[in-house]
Amino acid sequence: MEVVAGAMAGFVMGVLSLGPTAMVAPDLVRAYPGLRRSIQAGASLTLMTVVVTFLFSAVWTLVGTLLGLAYRWALQSFPGEGLFSPNAFFTLAMVMAAPAFPLAVCLILRRWSWPGAALGVVFAGSFGWLLPYLAR
Repeated sequence: MEVVAGAMAGFVMGVLSLGPTAMVAPDLVRAYPGLRRSIQAGASLTLMTVVVTFLFSAVWTLVGTLLGLAYRWALQSFPGEGLFSPNAFFTLAMVMAAPAFPLAVCLILRRWSWPGAALGVVFAGSFGWLLPYLAR
């Protein structure tokens, strides 16, 4: 059940991450001229949007599935409720991993980005709290 809950939480993460990603994408294209040239070389913006949408959903669902397996391990190895979650250890691990998203966006864009911070919050919520409650 944990794996299915992870896949569902991953899909939610994929859907909710489309907005912040769409906000960062123009800055990313401006920051890297090589990326801009490759996009203008003949790629349809509509087609790219559709592909990115499907890829985000698929990749985050896969990540969620793997985190569902990790949650199963956390339940067996570190049982205990806390932090408003069925498993305090797993939720704490997801909250500690969440700052990686704003940090990665800052490193790529070379400046602070609020959509990157939003992505970190969505990650913590989707995997830190939604996944454990879905697995119940």
